[in-house]
Amino acid sequence: MNTTRVHQLLTFVADTLPTAHPTLGYQPEEIEAALLEAAFSARALYGSPTTGVRAVLERWRGHRGTAHIDNLDHLAMFAEDPEHLVAVLGNRQRVPGNHCTKAEAVALAARSLSVDGCSRASDLTDADPDRIDAFRATFVAVPGFGRRTWENVTIRLGLVTDDASTAIDEFLGQIPGFDDRGESPEALVAEAARHLRITPQLLTYGMWKFQRESQRKRARAARVA
Repeated sequence: MNTTRVHQLLTFVADTLPTAHPTLGYQPEEIEAALLEAAFSARALYGSPTTGVRAVLERWRGHRGTAHIDNLDHLAMFAEDPEHLVAVLGNRQRVPGNHCTKAEAVALAARSLSVDGCSRASDLTDADPDRIDAFRATFVAVPGFGRRTWENVTIRLGLVTDDASTAIDEFLGQIPGFDDRGESPEALVAEAARHLRITPQLLTYGMWKFQRESQRKRARAARVA
């Protein structure tokens, strides 16, 4: 492993993904957190522990009363009473398209996935490709949830997807003077994650989020121009 390249990556990560970044603060094996973050980060800010997406996650953790939130059945039980979940999460934002509140979409998606046999992170990450495709079809059938939201969930849980690989390549391509020829991008990320004392999955997710947010900024700038 070329230590210079690892150092370049670590320096760029420090400049763009500070350790305080919320995506680097959660365990990847939490499907409830993955679903909530994917839903509530759409057209919204991460905020502080008392505002935005982070507040939603903190309130849900408080409601659950456990450090590890990995069972969609707990969200699914609100499908018949989404207003109760709105109150628990303290957030009335609506999904893109204004179909329903994000809380209701979360509850509906959780119920649909649970019925299909996906209640825990391992149900998704250990599934074969055909099963994953079936879960995806179930998820995007929920009004307001599409391909991007699904990508957010899967990459958040550490699935190695084409989008995750593309995010790594694009992120590395922005590092000044960086040349990764002869190195596996995944190996570089794994080594950087080891130095940061986080999982490669969480670092990859942070990189993917950064790339996605950069794309949004460019799109907004293009519309203004």
